Amino acid sequence: MGVLKISPYVYPGFSVQDKTRKTVANILRVCYEYFNDEHEISKEEIQSSVRKRHLVDARRVISCILRSTTKLTTTMIGDELRVDHSSVIHYSRTFDDLHSSSREFRELYEGLCSKLAQNNLL
Repeated sequence: MGVLKISPYVYPGFSVQDKTRKTVANILRVCYEYFNDEHEISKEEIQSSVRKRHLVDARRVISCILRSTTKLTTTMIGDELRVDHSSVIHYSRTFDDLHSSSREFRELYEGLCSKLAQNNLL
C-alpha cells in the first residue's frame, strides 16, 4: 500500500508543515541540549545578542545545520536564533573557511552532527 496524501481541505488545521515544524523543533532541542551538556552554553546565551566567539560559533553551526537539513528560509532560521537573516547568510558564507581552518570549530560541528545522527535527525 502506498503513502496516502491527505488534502489540507479534508481536515481543517492539518498541515504538512506541522511535520516539518516538529522536525525543526527536534533538531533545535538536540542542538540546545548538546551545547548545554557538552559546552555549558545555555539556550538563552545562544539566543542572546552577545558576540563572544564561542556563542557566535554555536549560532553559526546551528544555522548551517538548519539550512542544510530543512527548508527553512534565512529569516525563519534567524527568528529561531534571534538574529537577523543577514547574519544567517554570513554564517553560511564563512562556514567553509572556519571548518577548514579551525580545529575547535570543526570539532564543534562534528560533535553536534554526531549527536543529531544518534537521534536520527540527520
